[in-house]
Amino acid sequence: MVIEKPSVPTIEEYEQRINLLRELLDRLKLDASITFASTMRPGPLLYLSGYVPTNGFAALHIDQSSTTLLTDQE
Repeated sequence: MVIEKPSVPTIEEYEQRINLLRELLDRLKLDASITFASTMRPGPLLYLSGYVPTNGFAALHIDQSSTTLLTDQE
């Protein structure tokens, strides 16, 4: 049995995911989305950005004009 390694999403795929979230925010008339993650539970932050916190926690803020990743890294 051969187990294939999952493919890593491209930058374009991450951009598409964020744009889909922006469309949802617009439809729901919301200003922004904040996604939180920790080293043990990267979840949606990993899906949207490919980032996994390595030293605690991180947050991803997305609105119609910007995307900001906040981490506790120095």
